[in-house]
Amino acid sequence: AGYTGNPEAKKAPTYDNVCYGRQWVEGVRVTYDDSKLSYDQLLDAFFETQNPDPRSRQYSSMIFYGSEEEKNAAETWLATDRVRKDGISTKWTNVEASSPFYMAEGYHQRYWQKMRPRAAVGLLLTAIGSGVLDRFVPVDFQQTVQTCGNASALIGCLYILLERKIDAKVVELP
Repeated sequence: AGYTGNPEAKKAPTYDNVCYGRQWVEGVRVTYDDSKLSYDQLLDAFFETQNPDPRSRQYSSMIFYGSEEEKNAAETWLATDRVRKDGISTKWTNVEASSPFYMAEGYHQRYWQKMRPRAAVGLLLTAIGSGVLDRFVPVDFQQTVQTCGNASALIGCLYILLERKIDAKVVELP
C-alpha cells in the first residue's frame, strides 16, 4: 500500500497530506506475470475488489498506466460500462499516467488485518473496565479487574499512537 497520483511531488507525502489534501490517492502497486494473467483480467479483478469513494480523491477509483499500450487497454476496458451489484460503476474510474509511488508507513501496511483484532481487544478491555465481568468476579476484586481492563485499554491506545510516530517512514519505490 502506498501513495501516488501527484506527478509534481518534490518529497514523500505524510498520511495527513493524503487525508487532507487533494493531490494524492491511496493505492497499491501491482506486479503481475502477463503470461498468467492478462491486463484485462487484472482490470476485472481491480474493478471487483476495489471500494472507491467518488467524493474523495484519496479513495477514488484510479488506473495508473505505465505505457501507451496500458493506457489504450484501460480506456478500451472502460468504454464498456460495468456496474457491480453494489452500484459501483466503471464510470467512477479515472485513468492517469503513473507518477512516483511512495510505500506508505509500516503501520499502514496490512492495516485492517492489524486493526480488526486490536479493535476487538479494545472493546473487550473496555467492557471489562466497565464492569461486565462483575457478576463473575468476587466483590473484593471487581475494582482491580476493572482498573486492569481500563489500564490495558489505555496502554493499547498509547501503543497505537506511538507506533504511528515510530513507524512513520514513507519511501519512494523505483
